Amino acid sequence: MRVILLLVAIIFSSVLSAQVVWIDPADATVDSTITVYFDATQGDQGLMGFTENVYVHTGVITTESYGNSDWKHVVADWGADDPNVLMTRLETNLYSLSYNIRSFYGIGTDETVLKLAFVFRNVDGSVTARNADGSDIIVPLQLNSDWVYQSFSNTNSGLIIQTSGGQVVLRDYTQAIETEILPSGNTSEPSYAIVAEPTGYPFSVNETGNAIFVEGEQMDLTIQKSPLKIYYIQNDTVTALKSFFTSDNGSGGLLTLDLDADAKLYGGGSRAVPFNLRGYSLDLYNQAHYGYSANVNNLNVSIPVFVSSEKVAWIFDNHHPGQVAVSGEGMTDLGYQANGGNLRFFVTAGDDLNIVSSNISNLIGKAPLPPMWGMGFIQSRYGYETQSEAESIVSQMRDADFPMDALVLDLYWFGGTNRMGDFDWDLSRFPNPDQMISTLHNQGVETILITEPYFTLESDHYNTISSLGYFAKQENGDPFVLWGFWAGDASLFDMSSPSARDWLWPKYENLLNQNIGGLWTDLGEPETHPAEMTHESGSAADVHNIFNNLWAEMIFENAQSMFTHRRMFNLTRSGYTGMQRYGTYPWSGDIQRSFDGLRSQIPIMLHMSISGVGYMHSDLGGFTGGGQNSELYTRWLELGAFSPIMRAHGTGVPTEPIFYDTQTQNYVRNAINLRYDFLPYNYTLAWEYSTLGIPLARPMNYYANSPSVLDDLGDQYLWGKDVLVAPVLAEGVTERLVYLPDGKWANYYSGQVWNGNTSITANAPLGTIPVYLREGGFIVQSQENLKTTKQYQSDSIQIKHFISADGQTSEQHWYHDNGEDPNNLLSGNYDLMTLTGNTIGTASSITLEVTENNLTAPERRMEFKVYGLNTPPEQLALNDHTIALSSSQSAYNQSLPAAYWNGTFLYVHFNWRDTTINIEFDSEPAGLDLITDRNGSNVLVAPNPIYNHSVVQIWVDQPAEYEFALMGVDGKIYGKANSYLFTGKQSLPLANISENIDLMHAGVYLLQVRSGSNQEVVRLVQTN
Repeated sequence: MRVILLLVAIIFSSVLSAQVVWIDPADATVDSTITVYFDATQGDQGLMGFTENVYVHTGVITTESYGNSDWKHVVADWGADDPNVLMTRLETNLYSLSYNIRSFYGIGTDETVLKLAFVFRNVDGSVTARNADGSDIIVPLQLNSDWVYQSFSNTNSGLIIQTSGGQVVLRDYTQAIETEILPSGNTSEPSYAIVAEPTGYPFSVNETGNAIFVEGEQMDLTIQKSPLKIYYIQNDTVTALKSFFTSDNGSGGLLTLDLDADAKLYGGGSRAVPFNLRGYSLDLYNQAHYGYSANVNNLNVSIPVFVSSEKVAWIFDNHHPGQVAVSGEGMTDLGYQANGGNLRFFVTAGDDLNIVSSNISNLIGKAPLPPMWGMGFIQSRYGYETQSEAESIVSQMRDADFPMDALVLDLYWFGGTNRMGDFDWDLSRFPNPDQMISTLHNQGVETILITEPYFTLESDHYNTISSLGYFAKQENGDPFVLWGFWAGDASLFDMSSPSARDWLWPKYENLLNQNIGGLWTDLGEPETHPAEMTHESGSAADVHNIFNNLWAEMIFENAQSMFTHRRMFNLTRSGYTGMQRYGTYPWSGDIQRSFDGLRSQIPIMLHMSISGVGYMHSDLGGFTGGGQNSELYTRWLELGAFSPIMRAHGTGVPTEPIFYDTQTQNYVRNAINLRYDFLPYNYTLAWEYSTLGIPLARPMNYYANSPSVLDDLGDQYLWGKDVLVAPVLAEGVTERLVYLPDGKWANYYSGQVWNGNTSITANAPLGTIPVYLREGGFIVQSQENLKTTKQYQSDSIQIKHFISADGQTSEQHWYHDNGEDPNNLLSGNYDLMTLTGNTIGTASSITLEVTENNLTAPERRMEFKVYGLNTPPEQLALNDHTIALSSSQSAYNQSLPAAYWNGTFLYVHFNWRDTTINIEFDSEPAGLDLITDRNGSNVLVAPNPIYNHSVVQIWVDQPAEYEFALMGVDGKIYGKANSYLFTGKQSLPLANISENIDLMHAGVYLLQVRSGSNQEVVRLVQTN
């Protein structure tokens, strides 16, 4: 039995519960006699106005429970006419029942009750009443704490607060503070989540009366002694540990943190719920849900990492099953319960969510770079049953002109369900696997093979593993057999055993030696994992959430050691905090083939991104249920074009685009082609994720400075910093509302410019996904018409750029390497290019330079496509050489370097290897560029194009001191002057500002004129 937890009353249920049911006394403990009141007008109103008898179906949630649905000590059978659970009618719609909690439920002295659970019913259970959302009604109980402050000590190992119940240890990690609660006799436990180390220095501490003030590297603490409470402060109060309680032997506990009443909350791993988690209770227990669609709180990946819209993050460093309860809007509790281990958590904060993401990644580790082929299109199905079928699919995809980089083989490669656990090819289905792998590879297609942790009794290795003791066991030490498991009677491999993992690795080594591209590790929640199962490292509960991480770590670490020139690609369904460190590429499980299923995917992807896992994706098209639906398939593939991994998969209907009608094929081909066009941009996003911890898909408020409607958006997202993606997620829809953040945004396809901080209606017929480019943004794209990423040479590149706002400079990077070597980041075997955009007045510039050059650069055919211009530039210079606009697209195509204006976009192309490129241009007539300040002064330079004898003419309204600066568009100063000017038309020789006008290179220059707080900028042209 689980040991007793001493807990306080905190909200571990929906805020709606208090409206439906309340108890008297409100602070009841397990030994209290209470009266339960039920208001039938609240909740789902299932019994409102009911005139017959009303009964309560009730139980308790204990520390043995895995969530609010896991009731213990249920009183009376469902549908029984039992007087013990008959409610007393006080008035219409109001009922009560009184009882002593311990005796009514039969609670033992060694059990801890956290909450009471209720559903109300008629006599036979055909009519019920629950919360408004259909969930069970949960009421927390009051419990007590004995953690009374005694003293503190400040050491290199942290600040240690001694209490009557044990120690609270605070450690500084520069960007975060760790808090570990150690009951008397407990020691710190190793972490499966955290890879960072504390600073190892004592805090700066000042004690005054009832408070201890602590200064950390970035975050400060205020510790209130009585009652014990800890405030975490960065600039303003960030959060607080309000209360905590541990079991009598230290195994598990519960704590309550302060959450800003207006803050939104995100993260927690894979959750098919809205993007804002306020009001939700979330189990921390990996669960497989077959055919789910929407409103499923708990799925295959539970990661106890949460981030608020106030730019605060909490990482709960405990892998045991538990629960997080997020109070509703306007309330301030963030509750966390762990069913084992020490209570330990980290707090970090930043000015923006991207800084918070980076801080989190510094704590839990960063992802390795993916193999470049993993960024291409991956085709899968349950499943390709023979070698001839697999080869035929690839040939048909190629013949239909679909780009493709990998084919996934489900369990038929080793013989089917009853052979689960085999690692050898079924030669009756795949007679020559080496030849198949080689043939596909030569077509640019990698092979990915599924494996599972369950071994059927018929599998080749079952008896060997059983004799070695490497299966999870019964209490008597025998293998735990899962009779009736869907693949056949089977046992679960014990991934918690180091020796078992050592035995298993050579099986994967053999597969990788066959030159497969990657692995598919399925069912690793584990999908079926009875509580009575035992492992070498502990109980099922002790191992459950980290099972898949142990599996992934074993594969990754060995592969990195033995296959030093290839990157690991592990397509996996489950995991825990830190899973990204092991080359894992998770998907969202067995999603229903429906628009509800599709709508769930963006929140899932964003919650995982916020949790530190950047490669979450879905079975494009949906996995199961429903028939073949061309519209749904198209819309899902459109989303897939802007997902971290683009992989079609499912069962029951075709998953390959070649089996759809011609129009659908065209739509899907365009989506996949768009994916390949974005390859350089997407690969750079992968580099950002590996180096900075910033995910590929980012929530809309990722760069926002203040609360807004962006905080709740879960149906659109940022793809990197510069691209906004708004997929169509509903059936029959050809337009949708899109909210644009601050700044200007350009339609990716048409170039139409919109002001931000507003919503627009986007035209989105089937086959079109709304995409927008941020002002100042860059998109580096391939123009190679790729059919596989192996064709990508980075030698034909188009860079889309939306010119920066006046007075602004924007910067973006472009990362390039060979796409294979796992050590490129460490060895420096890559190129890093920097793109800079700048606008002052009507003069804009674009700079392309190589900032890290360690590869032999090819000569690249470069093209810039410039957004945001209203008129064609009158002057354009490439590295100070003037380029006249071509008169036609044909003339442009036949010249290098050249520039062309098509009425919307400016195109500039040239050959480039590694020298710095600077493009300068304007969009106004060359003779006069006039800007009027707030006092009505005018500035004119003539003649312009300029010479030494050019004159600056100014119309002055009021006498004042004027400052003149002549500069390049890159900010370089060529001359300065000051002059006091009187009212009227005044003149100043340009040579008074700079004596070397005739010696300046051809290009665009700026004359900046200041008077007090007023400023004017005139664009000048030098034609030397």
